[in-house]
Amino acid sequence: GDNIIQDVALAINETRYAAALELIAEGELREFVCDEESSEAREYARQIYDIDQQNLQWYKAITYMRMGKWIKAKRILKDISASDGIYKFEAQRALDLM
Repeated sequence: GDNIIQDVALAINETRYAAALELIAEGELREFVCDEESSEAREYARQIYDIDQQNLQWYKAITYMRMGKWIKAKRILKDISASDGIYKFEAQRALDLM
């Protein structure tokens, strides 16, 4: 990917939540594109894309929590905790604390 994940994290850290949500929406709309010929390179690119999408979901939940939008955050956290993604346990922990 590019720096969208870093840009989202920076926007959240700077309490620019509307900007963070705009970047997240932009990232979620991106489709997987890969010019690589080899199946290994395509698989690696797919994994990076999938991780970026998981990061965007996690940051969306964090943004909503920081905004005090608990219902929206809870909905996203439930989806994340029901997945086999990289934030599964963090999402469940956040739900348990709500």
